[in-house]
Amino acid sequence: MALNAFKALGVYIRNPTLAIPHFTVSSFGELPLPLTQCFKDSGNETDVRAVVLDKDNAFAAPHTNEVWPAYKVEIELQRCFSAVSPISKLTMYQDKFLALLKHYTPSRMLIVSNSSGLASKDRSARQATTLEENTGVDVLLHKERKPFCGTEVLQSFGGDLKSPSQLVVIGDNILTDVVMANMMGARSVWLCTGPKKPSMLSFAFSVASLSSARAKAEVENDAKNTARADQALSVLWTSVTRALRT
Repeated sequence: MALNAFKALGVYIRNPTLAIPHFTVSSFGELPLPLTQCFKDSGNETDVRAVVLDKDNAFAAPHTNEVWPAYKVEIELQRCFSAVSPISKLTMYQDKFLALLKHYTPSRMLIVSNSSGLASKDRSARQATTLEENTGVDVLLHKERKPFCGTEVLQSFGGDLKSPSQLVVIGDNILTDVVMANMMGARSVWLCTGPKKPSMLSFAFSVASLSSARAKAEVENDAKNTARADQALSVLWTSVTRALRT
């Protein structure tokens, strides 16, 4: 794990702009749908064909294998795909997960985690199986940790994608989820807070990483990445301030 972190940090140091997300939201529960709304700066309309979801501190609490707070998606799947009115008892996270399933269907979604499904940590794939049962979404069984499993991710979709840009990666970690998306040529949505309350250390790291990446983009006269970094820093500051107050 430590070696992978150093490798990911090395990738960032060589090219800090890989850590700039295409779009940033406060949390999973606040994802705009359809996801094309996140990429209006691309000029022409983005074609989103598939979605990759991070697990820990994205839609699930760390070290758990269900949507936060715990519940079984399969119980609600029938209602999700019917004409029933929204289910008011669901939390923001639960409601958003079901909305994602409705928009993109389970066959166009994939969970990619550095815990559940990772060969070195989930050798029997027991965690991956539990996660699939609880969400209705396939979990990638992969050998390489994020951000270095991009090839495995793309291979899992077979011929469903004409271009990596049709894939959106949603996650809470700049150095794994966002960097992986940019290395693949996919699009990224960064969740700057999650079920776990953010620490001042993680907040400071995110600010430093994004500020450095923004500076590099500005030097390179990369207006889009400069604007994306500004948006990420603005949402991060507001979200973390709000989270720390609760």
